[in-house]
Amino acid sequence: MVDSFNPMSESIAESFCSFNLHALKINGFDQQVSIRDSNGFVARVDFLHEATRTIIEVDGIGKYLIEGRAAMNKESDRHNRLLALGYTVIRMRFKDLLHLNTFSAKLFAQAPTLRKFAGASR
Repeated sequence: MVDSFNPMSESIAESFCSFNLHALKINGFDQQVSIRDSNGFVARVDFLHEATRTIIEVDGIGKYLIEGRAAMNKESDRHNRLLALGYTVIRMRFKDLLHLNTFSAKLFAQAPTLRKFAGASR
């Protein structure tokens, strides 16, 4: 279990996500990765699986409550730039992280190509 916690986690929610990926034995996810396009910096994403071009973002509503509409608009623009680069972006809420079955169902429904990486030895 300790192996699944990563010092790159910026929140307990990211630690839960890392634990779930470890429990599913999915290889290839890197944490806190910066992505750029021809216009420069796009985003620092929570989890990136480059082989399948899948991003997992662990969201909380706190930043939107505090920062308001401007933060939501910025997040929408960022999301659209990631999609334009060919990434699949999966947004996980904290409650999605609490049960492995819920997490895996959402993950594989939105990024079915990740199934071939599940259960792989590290």
